[in-house]
Amino acid sequence: MSLYCGNNKVAPIVGSITKYVYSPLQRSINNGKLSMPSYSINYTMDPTITDIDKYVMSYAYYESNKIISVDLSNLTDITGNRALQYAFYNCINLTSVDLSNLVSVYGQYALYYAFAGCTNLELVDLSSLTSIRESGLQYAFYGCTNLASVDISSLTSIGYYGLYYAFHGSKITTINLSNLATLTSSYALAYAFYYCKSLTSVSFNALKNFNGNYYAFYYAFSNCTSLTSIDLSCLEKIDGANAFYNAFSSCSNLVTVDLRNAEIDYSLNYVFYYAFNGCSKLENVYLNKLNRANGSSFMYYCFSGCSSLTTMTFQSLSEIKGSQALAYAFNNCTSLTSVSFPALTADSFGSYTNQFNNMLQGVSGCTVHFPAAIQSTIGSWSSVTGGFNGTNTTVLFDL
Repeated sequence: MSLYCGNNKVAPIVGSITKYVYSPLQRSINNGKLSMPSYSINYTMDPTITDIDKYVMSYAYYESNKIISVDLSNLTDITGNRALQYAFYNCINLTSVDLSNLVSVYGQYALYYAFAGCTNLELVDLSSLTSIRESGLQYAFYGCTNLASVDISSLTSIGYYGLYYAFHGSKITTINLSNLATLTSSYALAYAFYYCKSLTSVSFNALKNFNGNYYAFYYAFSNCTSLTSIDLSCLEKIDGANAFYNAFSSCSNLVTVDLRNAEIDYSLNYVFYYAFNGCSKLENVYLNKLNRANGSSFMYYCFSGCSSLTTMTFQSLSEIKGSQALAYAFNNCTSLTSVSFPALTADSFGSYTNQFNNMLQGVSGCTVHFPAAIQSTIGSWSSVTGGFNGTNTTVLFDL
């Protein structure tokens, strides 16, 4: 059995018929790397192999400048831990990777830095991939600065750190996650598309909730400066702390965010912490069913620097019991004229009185509307009497 390379050259391996298994014979003595020929190669794996065992291709073609394409289309599963870690790391002449029949990545760190630093890589086909286990694609395509096309449209579930920094800094323009139904563990999308400055659209159609997992969108799309809208109207429940922690921060062209069906079921901390910080063109935010802000710093600096935001109505927000829940929430929202809280009652606030601290810092001429029934409850709070640290703030109990 062999691994087939370009120009009819062959690299022998040790393994079974369907699973490429670990053997120390797979390594040369050159720092664990496979010996490389002097000519360029179109790398094609033996078509009889459908799975890869642990460590088998770890560091195999590390920093080789001879690899120009990688065909792993025979693979359907990668079950081995660290199976392809650093396998094609910094292969600077690599232009395409075919993993079109890969269905699941079960091994931990299976593709850890596998293609990271491949600065000429343009196309990756993962069109059959449905599930990623713990750290499966962590840093897999990190720093692939010319990567413009990735097909992960069949993906249905992502595990712990599954896409952590996976596509950081790439040139991807669109991402289709329309079949993604489950984030099975925390940090699933953390930093996944961080600094993807060419990304213009992301599709989510099936994601209903986070199953109690933390940091689900942690910095996921931060600094995606071409992104104009995010439709997460499919999301029905946010049940993980830090869920949108800096998720869209510095997306300077983001105009619309749709979370109109998302409810909060628990006292979760830092859910929208700096979530839209620096989104200077943000005009429309739909949070129609957001019903609780009971965790600490729930919306801390959430809309800071959203200088195009003019109005905000928290239509269903009936509890704000978390310490500093909306502190600095609209910091430097220089166009903001109105904020309304129609669903609050005298029982909405718990034991804290600092929920609105500095909510309007750097904002001038904004009017804040509350129900008349809560004036006796919060009317004497220092944040309220101080106009939320805004300038020329009007506070009305007129709802």
